Amino acid sequence: MADERDRLVDLVYDAGGGKVYCVTAHGDVHVFHVVPGCRRRRPRVLPLHAKQRGGGLFAPPYDAASKLTGAKNIFVSGGSLYQVWRNTTCAAVSRMMMPGGGGGGGQRIAMAKDEVFVLKYDPSKRRGPCWDAVSDLGGCSVFVGKNSPVVLRTEDASGVRPNCVYWIDEQSRFAPMVFDMATRTSTLHPLPAEALCSDRRPVCWFFLNDKIVSIDGDGGNTENNA
Repeated sequence: MADERDRLVDLVYDAGGGKVYCVTAHGDVHVFHVVPGCRRRRPRVLPLHAKQRGGGLFAPPYDAASKLTGAKNIFVSGGSLYQVWRNTTCAAVSRMMMPGGGGGGGQRIAMAKDEVFVLKYDPSKRRGPCWDAVSDLGGCSVFVGKNSPVVLRTEDASGVRPNCVYWIDEQSRFAPMVFDMATRTSTLHPLPAEALCSDRRPVCWFFLNDKIVSIDGDGGNTENNA
């Protein structure tokens, strides 16, 4: 990678396309092209984005947020590629400065702690930002954590709210949290109190039914995940 401070932080396997997408701490994405039946051939590793893109990968303010959000995940839903970014630092990030017109003052923006951004990849954009922030997931919700991301249709999962990001707070006894994309707030998941005891920390999401939307976007069922 060009930036030595960057590193891989999450990955997802697209079974239909035979690719593994890996996202870095700064929001860049690399692709492992897996060739079925060719065990002797090493997977090809290529950047998802072209090296030269006018305006960068992300439009303001997400170009600044890409380097300041402390947690990132990547998933596939409905055939599209998404990233989830979460601010894990203080309640207001004053370091996020964007280039301003003459004078160099820039524009200051703030981001609440545990605020989440969901961005969708648009491969049709040849120049300029190819990742756009979205305000919903088409009624579905995504679960991110230590295990592979899972997308659920709310009609197939009792108690799951639409257009939410379910995540695990590593800084607070691994408490399960829910980020509502409409209200843009994170709240504690309404689990029974005994589930939050110190000896029962939920570090993964568990799905005990067979109505999980396939993460490769084909709409079929997947195996149970834990």
